[in-house]
Amino acid sequence: MPGIEEAERRARFQSLASLVALLTGSGHPLVAELRKAEHEDEAAGRSLALLEALPALTRRKLLSTYAAIHTPDRSAPVRPVRTLGSECPVRQIRPL
Repeated sequence: MPGIEEAERRARFQSLASLVALLTGSGHPLVAELRKAEHEDEAAGRSLALLEALPALTRRKLLSTYAAIHTPDRSAPVRPVRTLGSECPVRQIRPL
């Protein structure tokens, strides 16, 4: 992925693999191929072919969830969440 550091690239492939496992089951070939893509450029192309072969609704759910996770929402104010009377470093997450 041009413009993305290696660590971020691996993290994004892991995130995508997690979502695929959730939507299709951990035994789906796309999960294994995405894990390979963390370290092999050729596996990214094979992953794309497997992604395009997913049923349309599954593919839409996968891509919209991935985009929601990796695209910052610039319109929403970010407020710290208070827990048990102390400051929590976790930011408030808005429901989809």
